[in-house]
Amino acid sequence: MYKIFLLSLLTLASFVSSAQTPFTVGNIVVVRVGDGAAALSNQSIRIALVEMTPTGTVVQTINLPYSAATETGGNNKICTQGSSSNDVNLTVSGDGRYFVMPGYNSDEGVATVSGAAGIKRVFCRIAMDGTWDTKTLMDDANSTGNARCAATNDGSGFWLAGSSLGVRYTPYGSTGAAGTTTLVSTTVTNMRTIQAFGGNLVVGTGSGTAVRAGTISGFPTTTGNTMVTFPGVPTTIIANSIYMTNVPGGPSGLNTMYIASDATPAGIHKYCLNSGTGNWDLAGTIETAINYRGLTGSTSGSNVTLFAIRGGSPLVSVVDNTGFNQSPSALTPTTISTAPTNMAYRGVQFVKGNTIPVGLLSFTAAKNDNTTANILTWATASEVNNKGFEVEKSSDGLRFEKMGFVAGNNKASTYQFLDNLTSARIETSPTFLTYYRLRQIDNDGKETLSKVITIEDKGAKGKLAVFPNPVSNLLTVENTEGGNFQIFNLLGQQVLTGKTPPSGAGGLDVSALPQGTYILKVGAEQAKFIKQ
Repeated sequence: MYKIFLLSLLTLASFVSSAQTPFTVGNIVVVRVGDGAAALSNQSIRIALVEMTPTGTVVQTINLPYSAATETGGNNKICTQGSSSNDVNLTVSGDGRYFVMPGYNSDEGVATVSGAAGIKRVFCRIAMDGTWDTKTLMDDANSTGNARCAATNDGSGFWLAGSSLGVRYTPYGSTGAAGTTTLVSTTVTNMRTIQAFGGNLVVGTGSGTAVRAGTISGFPTTTGNTMVTFPGVPTTIIANSIYMTNVPGGPSGLNTMYIASDATPAGIHKYCLNSGTGNWDLAGTIETAINYRGLTGSTSGSNVTLFAIRGGSPLVSVVDNTGFNQSPSALTPTTISTAPTNMAYRGVQFVKGNTIPVGLLSFTAAKNDNTTANILTWATASEVNNKGFEVEKSSDGLRFEKMGFVAGNNKASTYQFLDNLTSARIETSPTFLTYYRLRQIDNDGKETLSKVITIEDKGAKGKLAVFPNPVSNLLTVENTEGGNFQIFNLLGQQVLTGKTPPSGAGGLDVSALPQGTYILKVGAEQAKFIKQ
């Protein structure tokens, strides 16, 4: 009895203390599945995170809870389906602070767990200091199909890609209560990967002809978002994992993309952005006869070091030193680790230095003395590898437009940007709330979005103003004493007319108008709005 009790304490301790050692910059973290005793099958099986050196030496192993008995600290159990080779792919957050992966809130040993009823999907968020949590659950209605891959921008919410439904969003800390998950995109429902690159969600699929590798703009939390294919990438490949970077000699920003594939041809495909056509051109493929799934990389100048998983094992590495738009087809990867018996590798990510290149302390907006401009002010606690900031503005909080660029100082600094409100940069102005955000850009092309801030920008007295803009149903009109209104389309045709309520007394019902841009006229005043 004493030995059994002691063994239980030691097992529990491995879930409490083993995750407290920070990851070492330059190492890699690999998702390993299986217990080593039984062959992998369609049953749910335990997961471990293994930190290795670039040559494959194990540094530490983090065992994740796989039953109620191994749950600690308010965390949920997380397992995967042993034979599902695309599940539990590992990604890195947009701000570089976390790794993330999805799984099943299940005990070990559940048959065909991806199709079992009543088992919620769960997200594991791993910080660079080695701590982790599995406190976020997806609701039952959206917990269907294989849990293949998850993405996050800053750890505050998760986007799931799997074998059904499409892309789903769940905020961090969700208990899985009904209605806490949003289906954000259904362009493709059977997916392989979803990752954060350049301030957007990057997706990979293996079915249909709409998108095999593409993007969803930003990090949306509402429905109705469209996946857009990377032009030039064929809709016949399978994109299991993607690594995007900037290589000197090409356009600024992300200009080189590696795709791990198990289609024909398989291998690691290298695509480079053609600045003339806007297409992603295939430069070449590493090992066209080998199936690849997990993939990550690190870039130093023209050298791109890739770590990839062939099927479920082995883990290999290769340095692509050929340069921008040059073929890597002659390169041969080196095996650095083979999964133990009855285990497999699923996802892999590189531990990068300076994971937070810019520590943003504050970001505010205020009026100048005569209210003709908005003054944006932000301060940083530290900066490393900071190219600078794009200042973006929106009239609706959804569609942002670049206003200007402020170069980074690469040290703790305070910045200001003046937005002259007399400049008609956004057609849909005036609005009552103006939205601003910063897009921080690293020298290697990586981008991170700040929080969105707002400031009230009422039009001058007597100047017609409308909101929300775009509008779906009720259009509120300000700076009017009432009177008759007319709404025209861009062909000059009157499409609606009636009585305008005074400011604050209601709005105009435009729900019956088709989507498009319209002109509202009240007396001598007019304002443009978009019906969505």
